[in-house]
Amino acid sequence: MLEAIVSLLIAFVLLLINLYISKDLFYPSSMFSLIWVLVILSYTLLLSNHNSFTYELDPRSLLIFLLGQVFFSVASFFAIKPLKIKREPIYPTIKGNLDKWILLFLILMLPIYINAILRVVSGSKLADVNFYLALRHEYVFNGVNLGILDYLNPISVFAFAFVQYKFNFSDLQYNRVFRFFYKLSFYLVVFTYAFLSTGRAYFVLILSIYLIFKIISKKIKKFHIISASLIFLVLFIINAFMLGKGASVDDSASENVSSISENFMIYFLGGVYGFDSKIKSGTILDYGENTFRFFIAVAHSLGLTNTKPNQLVMPYITTPIVSNVYSLYYKYFKDFGYFGLLFNVFWGYLHTSLYYRVKKRSSFLNIYFYALLMYPLLMSFFDDQYMSLLSTWIQLIFYGLLANFFIVYNTQTSTKAVNGN
Repeated sequence: MLEAIVSLLIAFVLLLINLYISKDLFYPSSMFSLIWVLVILSYTLLLSNHNSFTYELDPRSLLIFLLGQVFFSVASFFAIKPLKIKREPIYPTIKGNLDKWILLFLILMLPIYINAILRVVSGSKLADVNFYLALRHEYVFNGVNLGILDYLNPISVFAFAFVQYKFNFSDLQYNRVFRFFYKLSFYLVVFTYAFLSTGRAYFVLILSIYLIFKIISKKIKKFHIISASLIFLVLFIINAFMLGKGASVDDSASENVSSISENFMIYFLGGVYGFDSKIKSGTILDYGENTFRFFIAVAHSLGLTNTKPNQLVMPYITTPIVSNVYSLYYKYFKDFGYFGLLFNVFWGYLHTSLYYRVKKRSSFLNIYFYALLMYPLLMSFFDDQYMSLLSTWIQLIFYGLLANFFIVYNTQTSTKAVNGN
């Protein structure tokens, strides 16, 4: 208990230092520190309550979490900062109708996507039990993919970001009614693709993109925060019902509330507990086989190496939380031991450099890249989403670079920008 309290105090001091330096909660190191303060606080409270999820972390795990904060923060401090942070007044104009063509493409591909999913589910042993659960089972445990159709999810995420930029930063001539129904159509299509992915990662990514574009455009209102959070919560609960994770139509409302709250806690502490279990059991270093799995998989598929890539989906363990996630640190530590913490130096530097670029110039690419990176930062308590999703990041970066050709930046504007909602 003493180690937990001391760790919490140190983590909180690091948060205060970052807030003092930046005067901004959305400064990457402030956000990163806040997340880990909440994680250690939750752990400390559980430890003091002695309930069924009480679990004592190894002091080495607490040390790694604190060192991760320190390395991330120090790298942020040394990131390249403009001598004068004054946002350049640029007024983007969107050429053509790229977003409309993408929306049409996603709508036309949706029946094909659903048909492919139906074929996957029809061959599942769980097909007669629960359509959604059977689909998730095939994705996770049997490694089923939809081939080229798997690219539709990243395309939908990119399209969502592009529309956010268009409605929050560019000069628009659309009336409010058209804007409302157009955005509603776009969101429904994007959410459909995200929901059919069966995971909650895409929803967190979409939420991150939405809030970051709103915040940077300075059009964020309480309504946006509350509505976006409620939609995310509803989708999270629906997903839980469909997958049988902490919710059931056979249980009472109070039982479901308790189960869903428990499910949230599993998501929040499952990765931390999972990582700690590996620390306690001891590890043999893999020297990059986990961190650089993407490159090994590409080389193996091209016949350049006989080394097979490690399994992407980790095994479930009970700690006593049943989980198969191991926080941001597991892959790096499993490959390189304590030297793996140096990855936090790179992430901290990259995050903060983009943060300053966004504050200096509100171009699409600056905000887009910053918003994308916010997702793995927010999910650092859960699992590594930096290197594990490298294929997705490459796709999203590629789409963003292409889209940038459709944006013209002006230093003056002759029309009044319409506020997006």
